[in-house]
Amino acid sequence: MSRDSIYNLIYSLKLRGKDGVCLSTAAIEGGICEVNEADFDVSVRPSVTRKQLNTHIRNTGLFFPVGTMKENVRNLEVVLADGSILYTRGKGARPRLHPRPQAQSVALCHFPTVAEAVNSVVETLQMGVPIARIEFLDHVQVAACNKYSHLTLPEQPTLALEFHGQTDAEVGQQAQVVGDICAQNNGSAFEWSTELEEMEKLWTARHNAYYAALAMRTGAVGFTTDVCVPITKLAETIVETRKDLDETGLKGVIVGHVGDGNFHVILPVFEENEEEMKAVHAFSDRLVRRALSANGTCTGEHGIGVGKIQYLAEEFGPIGVQTMKKIKSALDPKNILNPGKVFA
Repeated sequence: MSRDSIYNLIYSLKLRGKDGVCLSTAAIEGGICEVNEADFDVSVRPSVTRKQLNTHIRNTGLFFPVGTMKENVRNLEVVLADGSILYTRGKGARPRLHPRPQAQSVALCHFPTVAEAVNSVVETLQMGVPIARIEFLDHVQVAACNKYSHLTLPEQPTLALEFHGQTDAEVGQQAQVVGDICAQNNGSAFEWSTELEEMEKLWTARHNAYYAALAMRTGAVGFTTDVCVPITKLAETIVETRKDLDETGLKGVIVGHVGDGNFHVILPVFEENEEEMKAVHAFSDRLVRRALSANGTCTGEHGIGVGKIQYLAEEFGPIGVQTMKKIKSALDPKNILNPGKVFA
């Protein structure tokens, strides 16, 4: 298992409230069963990671992208509570593959304020620029990444952008449009990288953002939370969240795949400090209510789990929750899968 997986497992177990069995699929061998180049998909088992898949298919001209999953999975093979198998569409778990871009580049852009950085994202999306990836890091996260990953980036709110195209000219055209938008929001000139090694170094630093945040306080553990809001509300929500952290004195970072309105807050905490944890939970509650008031959702990627059960009815209403419970009961009548999660 990866360090992320181990940490998330441990964090969940501390809140479980019931005995149970946790099953890891990490040791399953032969995870990639069949690559269908003509159909642009692949049959995989649960143990496969995105990086492993892309390494396996690197000579096919295809790849599996970073991003939301619903558009990139054609079928799932689901084991139900009674052991029966459900196929959602066809057979096997089949992620959708995409043609590998002939040209790609990564650019960094730094901004004086959080608002200017996030407004650049919103305007880029509204312009319909087919950008492959947009990641936001606030100035505290950039400083943490500099120290942890041995970088020398300006410690300002930063966007990391990835452009894909079939030609360098196509990539350049995309970048020109986004660059103009960023410049209008007082962004710096783009810092470019077209070398694979340099791009990997940058994205590795982004992927290590969690550990970089933890390293800000030696011996701390991570308290992570996320929300998702409409992109028109994204800038003000992130600005208010950063202000909340600063005013309460909490040491935390904001980072996110803001292209879909989702962002994360990572707080390195000492759980034995009751006053600190009280302040952290109060902050998390304010963050959720801020998102809900913006017509967003209380969680984007992390899910309801245990920590946000109390917000489920507030977001979806009693009929919505009752409907979810009926579906859960139909598929898992004895409540043996993930007991105590989502529904109290």
